[in-house]
Amino acid sequence: LYDGIIFDMDGTLLDTMPNHVLAWEMTATKFDFPFDRHWLHSLGGMPSVKIAGEVSKRYGIELDPKQVSIFKMNAFAQLPLTGKPIAHTYEVFQQYKGTKPMSIGTG
Repeated sequence: LYDGIIFDMDGTLLDTMPNHVLAWEMTATKFDFPFDRHWLHSLGGMPSVKIAGEVSKRYGIELDPKQVSIFKMNAFAQLPLTGKPIAHTYEVFQQYKGTKPMSIGTG
């Protein structure tokens, strides 16, 4: 059916949400806004710049979404990679390993 497979790394092949939430906690401290772990976790998959805009709306504060997003992504990049494989996606990887060309992409 497909000649090859490209896996997205973040949230598809690896569960990196714990590190994203930790990076948001660091960002909340830096930019002095309330940190709500569960709410931020629920926004997983949304680009950081959009999440920063949502933070501004939710708390009625003026944040520069681009500046906040850059800090958050830099904080995330500094954390050790601790994401565990996502079972269903990893099964697909194992099923086609060695039989189809595969690669991993990330934002």
